[in-house]
Amino acid sequence: MFEAIFGLVGVIVGSGLVLLYNYYRDRRERKEKYKLMLYDKRLEVHSKAFYLIRELNKSLPGSIEDMDKDRIAAIEKARAEVDEWWALRCFYLDPKSRDKILEVMVRSEELVGDYGLPKDSSYDWDEDKRKSWQKERNEFTRCISDTMKVLEEGIGMKHIEEATEVQWKKWRGQ
Repeated sequence: MFEAIFGLVGVIVGSGLVLLYNYYRDRRERKEKYKLMLYDKRLEVHSKAFYLIRELNKSLPGSIEDMDKDRIAAIEKARAEVDEWWALRCFYLDPKSRDKILEVMVRSEELVGDYGLPKDSSYDWDEDKRKSWQKERNEFTRCISDTMKVLEEGIGMKHIEEATEVQWKKWRGQ
């Protein structure tokens, strides 16, 4: 009789251990799938951000003399695309990428807003305005370069690892 009870306890404990093992294995597999899903989305979002920031940079003229109504329209279109994209996807970016993209958006607005076409459409820029604009354009170019590097770094799995625990718990409803 004692042997039967001991055997029954062994079966129950063994079954419990198997169930527990299967539970943690399934949980780990779901977590890995979730991480891959997040990584795919992050890669997609960072790639699109990289493209849009590159397009915004291409829309800006190299010199103030090249600033005209068509150029300003192209800049505004590029800025609107970045802004719309930002509103829909910014939370998939890592914090550094979010900060750099915001900086690019603000700097591009300043570059166009502060130095846009004069109301009378004259292109007779004084030398101080030319130098000031070129200095800001060069700073904007450095900002773009820094943003591209940060976006590339932001794709990495490191950020996914850090965020996974919190997001995983939210996804499971904890």
